[in-house]
Amino acid sequence: MDGELLGKEILGRRGAGAIVGALLLVLVSTGVAQGQPRRGVAVDLGRVTVRERLLPGAVYALPRLGVRNPGNVRTSYRLTVTTIAGQHLRAPQESWFRFSPRALTLGPGDSRPVEVKLAIPADAEPGTYEALVGARIAAGAGGARVGVMAAARVRFTVDSSSALDAWLRAIGTFFSDHEPWSYLLPSLAGLLALWWPLRSRFRLRLTVERRPSG
Repeated sequence: MDGELLGKEILGRRGAGAIVGALLLVLVSTGVAQGQPRRGVAVDLGRVTVRERLLPGAVYALPRLGVRNPGNVRTSYRLTVTTIAGQHLRAPQESWFRFSPRALTLGPGDSRPVEVKLAIPADAEPGTYEALVGARIAAGAGGARVGVMAAARVRFTVDSSSALDAWLRAIGTFFSDHEPWSYLLPSLAGLLALWWPLRSRFRLRLTVERRPSG
């Protein structure tokens, strides 16, 4: 399934046949006999390809990743990023991806969408990157094997950019991600800087006259 960049948001195209074909499903049996607890994980995206070149220092929204529990017991998951063995493309760092939520617990048959953002560092090397982005069964979940994961293959290309432009974009992204505090605190600091040299002009001078008693 492909995603196309629209402004700063990457929208995935969904079709009935595409969803069925892209559905990744992993089931882990914790018992041999039928009816024993089974833990599994599924995601509703198979591939996300960003066709527009991305800029260092910017943040982009990827398509939502739907995580589903196909097993028969309540299971905990953690969103993660994994490199593809033997790939010739660059591998992005896991820190480039932001998940909301990062961890979740689902009952049998339940599903939940996860927001995924891609934050390109200001010093990212230009080139094409690829990784597996998905959900992994949490370690120690009812004896399930560590490493069981369902994921979508994500590919994108980082464009070349001057260091100044990249850092300016990164600063702008920081302010937008932390508003309103990111704007309020600098404003207060600016007001304080203006007030400090003028404070003596507004200082009240009081004269106390004491009269003798009697």
